[in-house]
Amino acid sequence: MKNYTAKLLPAFVLAVAASAMLLTACKKEKHETTPAVPPVVVDAVITGRVHTPTDVSIGAATITAGIYHTQSDKDGMFTLSVAQGDYTLVIQTGSGHIFKTEIPVSISAKQSIALTEPQTLLTQIKPLAYIVGNYDQIEDIIITDLGYTATQITVTDLDNLAYIKDFGGMFFNCGVIGTFDSLTYTNLATYVNNWGSLYASDWAVEYLTGDGHWRVAGGGTFNPLAKNQSHEEAFSLMTTCISPKLGGFLPDSSLCSSKSGSSQTVYHADIYDANLITLLGKDSIDIYYNLGGWEKLSVVDAPFTTIIEDNTAAANGPLAVSCDLNGTAVGGKIFYTTFHNHPQGGISTDIKNVLQYFILNL
Repeated sequence: MKNYTAKLLPAFVLAVAASAMLLTACKKEKHETTPAVPPVVVDAVITGRVHTPTDVSIGAATITAGIYHTQSDKDGMFTLSVAQGDYTLVIQTGSGHIFKTEIPVSISAKQSIALTEPQTLLTQIKPLAYIVGNYDQIEDIIITDLGYTATQITVTDLDNLAYIKDFGGMFFNCGVIGTFDSLTYTNLATYVNNWGSLYASDWAVEYLTGDGHWRVAGGGTFNPLAKNQSHEEAFSLMTTCISPKLGGFLPDSSLCSSKSGSSQTVYHADIYDANLITLLGKDSIDIYYNLGGWEKLSVVDAPFTTIIEDNTAAANGPLAVSCDLNGTAVGGKIFYTTFHNHPQGGISTDIKNVLQYFILNL
């Protein structure tokens, strides 16, 4: 019996020791378990109204605080739910490289903060420039209606890259006043790919795709038919825009136009931009063209996409387009419209709101 017990004792001791070690390990493992992190409670609210220096309400502005974000409605109002904490609330339109406001906000749990009108004023952080034209005055909307600043420059100034690169956006009015050369287009390509954005209306398509000829100083031209400033050479039968034309920094095949639009009202043109639909409260718009010979778009291809288009029986095609050449926050955006804020007559409230949206979202 003694021998049997002696043989069992070492095994028993080992078993007890193993159990003790396992129990100790389990206790240690349980002790080192990371406690559960309580869920983040989003129960604080920040409200306000985004507006311009002239108190125009800004719809479709982006409001961000940390990981939380929302958009202003058509009346500029916004409500942003956040967790308690300290934030830099950012209000911006477009990529924010021209118009942006930053507001420090500290908010407690279940607190509601209503930002004041001075706080929610959308600030212009980079200068704008415009070139006058015979048939458009977009600067009236920028300066008078919205209350921002813009510097008048000339076509000649476009040859000075060091000068134009400091502008966040440039606006080209319909009816070019000035002469172009290859340096003009080279600088525009460099500018929009590196520093800023562009808006052009109607005949100002010449800034983007050229006009089929070189113009020279003094009103002369290598092509005696070129004085009508057409995108295509005057009286050309070209319809596809595949054939290369002189001038421009964008291919003619991406934005093909000809002076074939007639004086008319285009009814119920479709809007494809979701923000514009929210802003206007409708998905179609009436556009009045009081002058004949506006640039009618027959082809829109990459990098452009159509924003407003006439799909009715009149079949006037794309009426407003845009593209983003670099997809960054330093420019690269181009808006082009076949209509504009022309001095020949008033524009509708809808068109004014559309143009304001394009200005603010460069």
